[in-house]
Amino acid sequence: MEKEIKLKTKDGRVIYGTLNSQKNNKKLLIVVHGLMSSIIENPYFSASRFFPKHGFDAFRIELYSGNKKARKLKD
Repeated sequence: MEKEIKLKTKDGRVIYGTLNSQKNNKKLLIVVHGLMSSIIENPYFSASRFFPKHGFDAFRIELYSGNKKARKLKD
């Protein structure tokens, strides 16, 4: 299952993330992209497919994005 998660911050911004999970997983792996990259790049996207099959849910956090109220890299 893939689900978009929105985390509201105290300063009025939103941190977007994508959770990939399978039913019986009890562990969570948090994946954060590098400064000049994105969660859709191959290592992060591949991790989100690989780890749920091996007992870990994967939550990819998008630190900067073009989404509404998200932080921009210049921030």
